[in-house]
Amino acid sequence: MLGDRPITPDVYRPLGDAVLPKWAKWTKWTYFLGHAARKLTDDREELEADIARARIGWRIWTEQLEDLRTFATKVANHPVDDEQLESWWIDDARGESAGWDAYSVHEKKITGQFQRLLRLSDEDDRTLRYHPYGRNDPYLDGWHLGWLHSNLTWTGDLSSSGDPRGRPGR
Repeated sequence: MLGDRPITPDVYRPLGDAVLPKWAKWTKWTYFLGHAARKLTDDREELEADIARARIGWRIWTEQLEDLRTFATKVANHPVDDEQLESWWIDDARGESAGWDAYSVHEKKITGQFQRLLRLSDEDDRTLRYHPYGRNDPYLDGWHLGWLHSNLTWTGDLSSSGDPRGRPGR
């Protein structure tokens, strides 16, 4: 199914679409597969929104790593090495790096700095603000930095070159 294409986070949804539907009726025998198949249908819009946010986060990780490091260093007020950067962005580490997402009074300022430094487009901004469960308007006024990388922790399972994280230049 994959051929020689690079493995990216986008692979999982089409793989689920190809494999899970035949198991949808077997919720008692294969509990996980049956419920996962139903979730693909029932929560499709939410899954698509999460995938779109993860796609932006993955693009930043693979194409703008040094810009990401510059941002993290600025917010942390000290140099951020590869391990710290990966721990924050990919592993969603708690502790000091959790504060880099700025869930605080300064969040809009931090998010704005991030958006400018990493040159996120208006379309990226719209994608990040979209939440399908909004009653009248599914677009929120703003977005949290953590939404960009909160769905990337499993990317350690992606490997086609021996480097499970797909880290550029390693």
